[in-house]
Amino acid sequence: GKLHTFDIELFTDLVRFIPLETKNESLIVSISKLYIEDDFIIVFDRQNKNILLFNKNGSFIRKIGEKGNGPLQYLEFNDIYYNSNTKEIYAFERYQNKMYVYSLNGDITQVIDSNFSFNSFIKTEKGFWIYSCFKNNNPNNFNLIYTDEKLQKIKNGFFPQKNFVNIANETCFSEDQEDNKYFFYPSSNIIYRLENDKVEPFIEVNFEGRNLPYEKILDVETISDYDKIINSKNYIGFIQNLHVSKNTYIFNCSESNLNKPIKSFQIYFNTKKQEVSVYDSYRNVDGSPSLNNLLGVTDSNEFVFAINPGNLVEYEIDEIKKTLPSISYDSNQILAFYNIKNDIE
Repeated sequence: GKLHTFDIELFTDLVRFIPLETKNESLIVSISKLYIEDDFIIVFDRQNKNILLFNKNGSFIRKIGEKGNGPLQYLEFNDIYYNSNTKEIYAFERYQNKMYVYSLNGDITQVIDSNFSFNSFIKTEKGFWIYSCFKNNNPNNFNLIYTDEKLQKIKNGFFPQKNFVNIANETCFSEDQEDNKYFFYPSSNIIYRLENDKVEPFIEVNFEGRNLPYEKILDVETISDYDKIINSKNYIGFIQNLHVSKNTYIFNCSESNLNKPIKSFQIYFNTKKQEVSVYDSYRNVDGSPSLNNLLGVTDSNEFVFAINPGNLVEYEIDEIKKTLPSISYDSNQILAFYNIKNDIE
């Protein structure tokens, strides 16, 4: 498709800002995952190894989980998932191969000892989809596994490889408002839909001969062989950050070349109209910070972005101060909620 500039003003209306409270224990390096409930905002900051709970106005409530080496403490969470039906946070630590389950008041409701090591997961009613599966208890070297609820048994496995495991630290899963689950293999150009224990190709991004066929990396034995393939051509794929708004699937993808500047794209695919828009640049309102990293879509179809005041220039801070007078460079991150106009939907 043709490349476009994403003009914030043409496509969106700013609805509101929610500044997340600035306290020593609530400071955020970056938001890896965001869940917005009626009364709560849940932030996963993978870099800072924190799960933070705020109220709907951004006031800090508590950290979830306790860091340390003691019993029921964690060293680092690789991924989290919020189950809105049970109001529980699932948090996986690969060092101990433990899945901690927390209530929103911070209590541990369950600890699941996992048979498997992985970096990314999503919960279903009857089990877990897990990705970046290391070799323990995984004789077929599946990269994607569907397990039982106790993380003990492989119910189904996909994308087997010889020796090399294609590790992705970012999450490889997403879901829509109807609880449909999706998976995107890190270096591929395909988004898969997860149905029960099956994997179905759902959206394929075709950049005219610049896609990396999965078969090419099936037989890769070492990371250096993989890097050679990645560097041999400017492949486009590497899907990340998938969000669904009504009929529109929004995600980022990028070029593969490891040793050159990498170009990124944001793709909007409307399944109802079968229309694709690809954006490779952004034009913001004067004073509005760059909003190219979509964090989530609310139930009322508002798009949520994060603004890090520490990264802003003076006129951008001045612009935000008109709405939030107390903001400074040292303030915690601000959530910006935008209504999407019909041009995109």
